[in-house]
Amino acid sequence: MGAQLYWYIVKHQPDVNAALQALREREFRAGRYNPVVAFPASVRADSPAPGAQHRTIREAIRAAGADGTRSILDLDRVSEVPQFRAVAPLPDTQSG
Repeated sequence: MGAQLYWYIVKHQPDVNAALQALREREFRAGRYNPVVAFPASVRADSPAPGAQHRTIREAIRAAGADGTRSILDLDRVSEVPQFRAVAPLPDTQSG
């Protein structure tokens, strides 16, 4: 299994999911995702953009297959509630 490092900078929005969706749309329209660009680099809004080559983000994700888009398109939402189910509870360290 591999991984691709990427990061983005966007203007702050109080609604994190709204910021994520705006970023996903920006990067989709710019075409900065696999398979349009095999290994997209972390980008800014003014980075080179070949343009979207799919009708929708969902279509782009399907076209990327198991490799994924190697971009923010692979993330569809941010949880509003932390999920700690995979983490064991901390032991009680209070002394009596």
